[in-house]
Amino acid sequence: MRITSLCATATALVAIGAAPAPALQSPVTEEPARTAADTAARGTVHGCKYGQFCTYTGDDYTGMLDQMSSCTLHTTHGLFRSYVNNQTRGTRARFYLGDRRLITRTKPAPAKGTTSFGLTTYYIRPC
Repeated sequence: MRITSLCATATALVAIGAAPAPALQSPVTEEPARTAADTAARGTVHGCKYGQFCTYTGDDYTGMLDQMSSCTLHTTHGLFRSYVNNQTRGTRARFYLGDRRLITRTKPAPAKGTTSFGLTTYYIRPC
């Protein structure tokens, strides 16, 4: 009975030209729009773009060696001293010996670090 009464009141208000009450809106929680340059700058860490795993010849993320983005077994192209794991959150890269035995995993992305495993790593699977 109460629903019928509310519907009748709403119909009467619309009929006489009164605007219905606006719908409740949730508070805005999105960040302000970013420019393409701003997004690109935030997505790159030491030259390693978002979605990539990168290795460097220097301890301080200098001398970029490899940029890997596919989830396949990659052959390293030399000795590396540091890495940036700029992939999706939680992704861990794996380092393998020449006979494809697992040596170690990196910290979950996003992460970066210096490693001594670059001296013995022959393959990397970035995901």
